[in-house]
Amino acid sequence: MSPNIIRKVPRELIYETWGVPFDPDEELGVRILDEILGDSGRWEQHHTVVFKAPDDGLIYEANYSSGLTEYQDQRPWEDEDEVTITRVESKQRVITVTDWIPVKHGTGAIADLPRRVPGAGPKIPTIEELKAQWASNNEYDLWEAEEETW
Repeated sequence: MSPNIIRKVPRELIYETWGVPFDPDEELGVRILDEILGDSGRWEQHHTVVFKAPDDGLIYEANYSSGLTEYQDQRPWEDEDEVTITRVESKQRVITVTDWIPVKHGTGAIADLPRRVPGAGPKIPTIEELKAQWASNNEYDLWEAEEETW
């Protein structure tokens, strides 16, 4: 596996001249393409900023932290003379999300399908069979009793 392509740029250049991450100098050709929030601790939030560099027109990312309270007045790369930026490219991916929703009778959902697939094990009783069985074993009809307040 090949190593990442990185550059070291002076903090003054990236932060003050190019304006990354807060105030990009569009006249120079700096564009912020994405801002990704990372982990946070008690006092700081980690960020990744993706930007187009004006000197070569390539896309890079840089990581920095910002304070979470008024007492952590922290500027990006404040204690660094040089900032490491990594060359990146976009890659799209498809994500499948499964949601579980309540089923209503008569909607054509799985609950409305036949209750038994031929040859697939013991017979599963239908709702009507369960109602008849319940009625024969009890003094009142449960299905009518559902409307009563319990």
